[in-house]
Amino acid sequence: MRRILAAAIAVPAALLAQVTTSTTSSTSTSSSVQIGIAAGGGAAAARAMGMKFAPPAGQAGPVPGIPLSGSEIYSSVQVLADGTHVTNSSTGTFYRDSQGRMRSQDENRAVIFDPVAHTTSILDTSLKTYQQSPETAPAVWVFASQGGTSIWTTSAPLGTGDAGLAEIVRSGNRSPFQPVTEDLPARNVNGAWAKGSRVTIAMPAGTFGNDRDVKVVNERWYSDDLKVVVKSVNSDPRYGVTTYDLTNIVPGPPDPGLFQAPSDYQLKPGPETPIPGKSKQ
Repeated sequence: MRRILAAAIAVPAALLAQVTTSTTSSTSTSSSVQIGIAAGGGAAAARAMGMKFAPPAGQAGPVPGIPLSGSEIYSSVQVLADGTHVTNSSTGTFYRDSQGRMRSQDENRAVIFDPVAHTTSILDTSLKTYQQSPETAPAVWVFASQGGTSIWTTSAPLGTGDAGLAEIVRSGNRSPFQPVTEDLPARNVNGAWAKGSRVTIAMPAGTFGNDRDVKVVNERWYSDDLKVVVKSVNSDPRYGVTTYDLTNIVPGPPDPGLFQAPSDYQLKPGPETPIPGKSKQ
């Protein structure tokens, strides 16, 4: 199974082009790459400038036994040097059934992750075609946003809590910059009781030519009852603020037909496996 090796920040797909990624055939490698920073500028400074510290915004699975559906909202705001604000937003829908199968879709694309059949399907709802590939990763994130639906795999098990938070901490611990994690008081977020966390990763002055410390702050709100992220906000001075919300959450099993390609869709030949973490065009 090809895996993404990127210390990626939670961003809409429209911004994923800013992330430098590589792939490997190793099935034992974690999804986060270890990053070393050498003194001076050049390639080391460029790597530091491009470092991102979290999986893409979206839901992780498989999570069996807690079926639900909800609306996904992705937004990003970036302020350019001349003061121009660049704002993007997109919406999608997330479904999960009692077997842990997941579907995330936007206007024209859908991703179906099926841990029962061990497959991932990418559907083009406008052309009525789909691609399907075997899936062996123990955990994935699926998300649908600007630019198309995507899947992001990790070889690390989900555990019992917020997999995204664990991945952020793992990424930070593998970088030269140790993350600082704070617990935030539990509160109602988007209609669900959720516990909060804040992870701050500081890159000292001089890391990539910066004349002051740069702090990347990720806040996440996770529902232990529903096993979903209901909100995440990532603030990074290099790229702006990106936000993910899961709203209009409806407990209960979705239509089982959502987790398979419709009978009138044509199977489209493609690579043996989709490239994790990249939008499907």
